[in-house]
Amino acid sequence: MDLANIKKIMIGPIPYDVTIEDRILNSQNQDLNGEIYYERGTIKISKDCHPVVQKVVVLHEVIHGVLDTAGITDHQEPWIVAVSNGLIKAFMDNPDLADYLTAPVSMETEEDNA
Repeated sequence: MDLANIKKIMIGPIPYDVTIEDRILNSQNQDLNGEIYYERGTIKISKDCHPVVQKVVVLHEVIHGVLDTAGITDHQEPWIVAVSNGLIKAFMDNPDLADYLTAPVSMETEEDNA
């Protein structure tokens, strides 16, 4: 799947539009690979990133969004970098893992079937 096919990502109850940008700058005029804008509901990803780096950046920004949705404002950047890189590698090395984690689960119990 190509990043261009992902137009929206739901993080909690908030829909985030995903855009691919020529250049992303922070407030210090430094180039970024990606950025999330909570108030605007937007995730921007740099088009110049290697495709694997884009995957890491998307997950990185999603983690920021999850923390923000949970009311956590102190985002420890080294932790987010480690988790996003580690999870992408785990999913790439274990392709069935994402399918397993996202497969529907029956909420019925044995008592419901009795």
